[in-house]
Amino acid sequence: MRWSVVAMCSVLLLGPVAAASADDLSVKVQGRGARREALNAMTYKPFEAALLANLADVKGGSLPSASTIKGKPVLIVAWASWFKSSHALLGEAQTLAQANPDLVVIGAHHARGYDKAQDVLTAGKITLPIGHDAKGELFKALRIDGGGPNAYVIDRAGNVRFADVERSSLAAAVKIVVDESADDAAKAEQRVQEAIRSRSDAPLAGPSVRSKPGEEAYKSATWPRPNRSVQYAKNVQGKQLPVAMGKETWITPKPELDGKVIVLDFWATWCGPCIAASPILDELQGRFKDDLVIIGMSGQARPGRPEDVNAIKDFLKKKKTQYSHANDLDQGIYKALGIQGIPHVVVMSTDGVVRWQGNPHEEAFVKAVEGVLASDPWVKARAARK
Repeated sequence: MRWSVVAMCSVLLLGPVAAASADDLSVKVQGRGARREALNAMTYKPFEAALLANLADVKGGSLPSASTIKGKPVLIVAWASWFKSSHALLGEAQTLAQANPDLVVIGAHHARGYDKAQDVLTAGKITLPIGHDAKGELFKALRIDGGGPNAYVIDRAGNVRFADVERSSLAAAVKIVVDESADDAAKAEQRVQEAIRSRSDAPLAGPSVRSKPGEEAYKSATWPRPNRSVQYAKNVQGKQLPVAMGKETWITPKPELDGKVIVLDFWATWCGPCIAASPILDELQGRFKDDLVIIGMSGQARPGRPEDVNAIKDFLKKKKTQYSHANDLDQGIYKALGIQGIPHVVVMSTDGVVRWQGNPHEEAFVKAVEGVLASDPWVKARAARK
C-alpha cells in the first residue's frame, strides 16, 4: 500500500474534489523525516479498505464495508480516549459529517484505553461509528505514532488523498474530496504535478526548513506573555539557558532538536505533582509531535534518596510516555537555574531562548506552549514549505 500526503493531522477522508477549484497543495499535513516520506508515498494510491476489518467492538452503529464506501469520500479519525485533543477532533469530524451527507466518517481507536471510549462518546454526544484497533494493524498501516489524533482523507477514486491532515486544513480537505467527481479524483495527482511544474521556476518563499531564520525574525515575532510569578527558580525568561544542554544522559532515544520548540520538564520519581503533570505533557507531545520536543529532565535528588539512571528507567517502564527523557545527574542545569521546587518547566523557542517558565499545572503553561509554536519563525517556515 502506498500513500501520498499533502495535509496535516490524523484523519482519513475518501471523496471527490472539484477540478476547477481544488488546490491540494494548500492543504497542510503533519509529519517529518522518514515518517513523512512514507506518508507521501501513500498519497494518490489506493486505500486498502480491507484494513477496516481490523476494527472491532464497534460503537455508534456499524462500520461501512469496502463496497458501501466505493465512490464516496471517507474521513478516518485515529484517536485515543486519554487525549483531549482527540475528543475535539471527533467533534469536528461529526460536524463535517452532518454538513456533508455523502461523507463517510469512521473513528479508529488506539489499541489501549478502549474501555474509556464510551465515556468520551457519551460526554461529547458523538454518534459516529467507532471501532477498536485492538491489534494496532490499522494504526501501523497508516504510520500513526502514539495515540494520535490523526486524520486521513480518501477520495471518490478510492485513493488516499491527504495523509495526516493538519486540523486547520481538515475542513478544506473534506470540501475538496466531497465536491469533486470520481473521474476528477482519479486525475488529482496529475493536476498536482502540473501545478508543481508550473511553479518550479519561482523561488520558494520563506527561509529553509533546515536552517534557522535570522535574528530579526525572532525579534519581530509576537511571543506569549512571560510568567510574572516564577517561583522556586531563577527567572530566565527572554534569555538563553544559563547552562547549555549537552552533558545530559539520554534515557530514551535522543530526538531531533534542531527546528523544534523545546520544553524541559524538571521532575523526580518521588514527586507526586511531577507525576500528575505527565498526562499534560504527553497530550502536548502527541498533539504537536512534529514541532515540539518535551524532555523530562530527571536527576533531582532529595536527602537520603538520590536518583540514578537505572531507577528512572525502572520507573518509566511502568509509566510510559510519548515524550523523551534525559538525566541531569550532575544537576548542572538544575543548579544554574536555581531550581528549589519541582515540577518546573521552561519553554524554549527554536533559537534557544526561554519564552516561558513555571509550574506545568498553571493554566498559562499549555497556552504558552501553543503560543510559542504559533509564533516561532522556524516552525512557521517549515509549515509554509510543506
